Amino acid sequence: MSLKNRDQILIERRAWYSQNKERVKRKFREYYLKNKEKVLTKNKLWAKSEKGKERSKRYYQQNKDIIRKANKKWRNKNQDRLRQYAKQYSKLHSAKTSYEGYTKGYNYKKRLQVLIHYSSNPPQCKCCNENIIQFLSIDHINGGGNKHRKESKIGYIYSWLIKNNFPEGFQVLCHNCNMAKGYYGECPHSSNNSPPPFR
Repeated sequence: MSLKNRDQILIERRAWYSQNKERVKRKFREYYLKNKEKVLTKNKLWAKSEKGKERSKRYYQQNKDIIRKANKKWRNKNQDRLRQYAKQYSKLHSAKTSYEGYTKGYNYKKRLQVLIHYSSNPPQCKCCNENIIQFLSIDHINGGGNKHRKESKIGYIYSWLIKNNFPEGFQVLCHNCNMAKGYYGECPHSSNNSPPPFR
């Protein structure tokens, strides 16, 4: 087939489609309703394929504004439906927000790994020997934790410590001792003097 004939055929097909748009849509709709599971399965497989992902990505980039406006319009019309979905999701996944669910999570494993490295197994506060995991934290021995996090753009300190091969200058303190050290300069537990007056 020559390029000229091909272009002519495409023009004719587009013209036919323009004249029979509603008929075509109705036929597609009837087929979809009769073969819904088959169509959905095929679409899911296509979406997961490399060609499908690339096409979806390209389509989104070309129609970003249109898609965002359509999504916003749909959300505004279906707020009650979205609230109901959120409630159902919360009930089904409530265990993930509990401490029991958290302890099985990836971040908990990272945190425990870091605490053990800078302390012992099981980890404990270097100052008061507190060993309840929920009460423990990482402390900058020489201070300057906030400045360090801002300069190094650290999001999750435990991930950063693992990624940087557990650098020196850190220790495990409980939240009480850590806060007291930051507020008073030293923790009352480690001071031979009486604790400074409340301020």
